[in-house]
Amino acid sequence: MDKRTKIFAVILGCSIVLLIFLVLFYLGVLRPRSFGSPQQCSFYPAGFTCVVFKLYTNGSLYLTLGQGLGKKINITGFNCTKDIDVITKNKTVLFDSMGKSILFPSGMAVAIADPSDSNRYVTCTDETGKTLTGELDSLYEGKFYINYTELETNNTKLIVGSIRAKYEV
Repeated sequence: MDKRTKIFAVILGCSIVLLIFLVLFYLGVLRPRSFGSPQQCSFYPAGFTCVVFKLYTNGSLYLTLGQGLGKKINITGFNCTKDIDVITKNKTVLFDSMGKSILFPSGMAVAIADPSDSNRYVTCTDETGKTLTGELDSLYEGKFYINYTELETNNTKLIVGSIRAKYEV
């Protein structure tokens, strides 16, 4: 191969790689927002598991929890917020616009928040309590606070969880 042919082959190869990169970027595969932090939902202490969680662009939350404490409990309060000082501010953790408790047997999964159920409609909020709406695929990071009562002992407890979720439709 002469020098011209080698230069042409290099330029052609680079052009093909660039074209593939641009097509993948256009299709959304290589957009920076698709590389963002992975979605996660977790609780401390152990005993609660996020089975399904979705955050909608209007700020409403769908959350199904699994419970493996070995005890039947009654959830009496739930909050999803960016306010990390809920406990230190001595705020009462209440259901967001519902006020109804949820019986939760051990070993079961229960929908704690469900936008299609007016008794379990919960929104995730900012530090001031204002519902945070979001654009599709933008990220929300906040905390869950759950009050519950162990039915056998009548002990009340508070658990804290964290959520990192993309807004969806």
